[in-house]
Amino acid sequence: MKTRRLISLVLCGMLLSGQGTAALAGEWSRAGEALVRKADAAEEANRRAIRSERLQRLERAARFILERQDEHGAMNESGYINTDSNMLYALMGLIQAYDLTRESAYWRAVERGLWWLMSVQTSEGDWHLSYRREGDAYVPALPGSYRRFAAIRGVDTTMALFLYVAGEADKRTKNRELKAKLRQSAERAYRFLVRHNLDETDGLFWSSYQLREGNADTPLSGYRLYKVKYAADNAETYLGLRAAADLLADPHADAIAERLKRQFSRFVDRKKGVIAVMLDERGETAMRPAYARWFATGWSAWLLRERWLFAQPLSVMADHMDDSGAYRQWEGTFTLSTLAFLLGSQAVPVRPERMRDGERYLFSVQQPNGGLADEADVPSTYVNLAGMLLVYLSRELAKKN
Repeated sequence: MKTRRLISLVLCGMLLSGQGTAALAGEWSRAGEALVRKADAAEEANRRAIRSERLQRLERAARFILERQDEHGAMNESGYINTDSNMLYALMGLIQAYDLTRESAYWRAVERGLWWLMSVQTSEGDWHLSYRREGDAYVPALPGSYRRFAAIRGVDTTMALFLYVAGEADKRTKNRELKAKLRQSAERAYRFLVRHNLDETDGLFWSSYQLREGNADTPLSGYRLYKVKYAADNAETYLGLRAAADLLADPHADAIAERLKRQFSRFVDRKKGVIAVMLDERGETAMRPAYARWFATGWSAWLLRERWLFAQPLSVMADHMDDSGAYRQWEGTFTLSTLAFLLGSQAVPVRPERMRDGERYLFSVQQPNGGLADEADVPSTYVNLAGMLLVYLSRELAKKN
């Protein structure tokens, strides 16, 4: 549209200044219209090319997720399943991709994933940090980086995303048995969250339950509550509570969600101008690990969608993106940071040129298998990154030209 306006303004200016005679005015007008048509055609071709590339990238990321799902619905990543609730991000992405493309394979994967998640949910309503497959059984297990723990349950509050995915599936599935089971499972997950993770004093939610000694079968009473409140986890919990209010017809869930949202401004780090990673045991904002501030800022903005709260933090975030569209820290370049910025900017628009840079970076780190590299120089891929890419691309492709 910029090219078209420029052509029109130049032609009008020439005519108004007397450079075009009355006899030539018609010719100028026809020539101008031809230039405008040519510019429009070029812009339309560019839009189609961008759309085509986005759709191809989306299909590759979706295939990456599908190829990691076993016959029971679990998604195995280097021997571990659903670490940090990674499958829920993947299912969120597949739902968005299904809505866009109506590809039945995406929906089948969502349903299988939900069946599996419900099969490993504890009787109290939570999940372990991750699982390993042993034959046809799935047992709680921790990746090597968590070796100091015997077990972790109540997986931060990312498990609240199960409530959101369950609610979205309930709206779409025709399987009555699945609908009934989802409500039962969502009820247990919701009750666990409110009973064990909610801090009644401020309405925010604590993190996970950790067991440093003993075995994974210890009752929850033997675990220690990890007393921090993560910003992104609380934003996810808000989304889950909203879904629970609809799915379970529970107005109390809505009230808890509203209080959480009002309290979310406590996560703003006034000195750095972004959303803090967490509130520590004393209720002070903290940045541990420091690079996670970008995820906390962008992803929370996408989840909560409050311009008054996120416009300034996202603007700060845009200023820290480098010219390649990446966020570089001493630990590396983390794709998750760029994804978080793009998603946040969909909800609270800032710096459209930075969105273009970020998208170009994501495409540069998409691997031959369709997954996104975790870092620019480390080709490890995870289903949560692919799922979030699907969420972003589906929303972009759904926009009207």
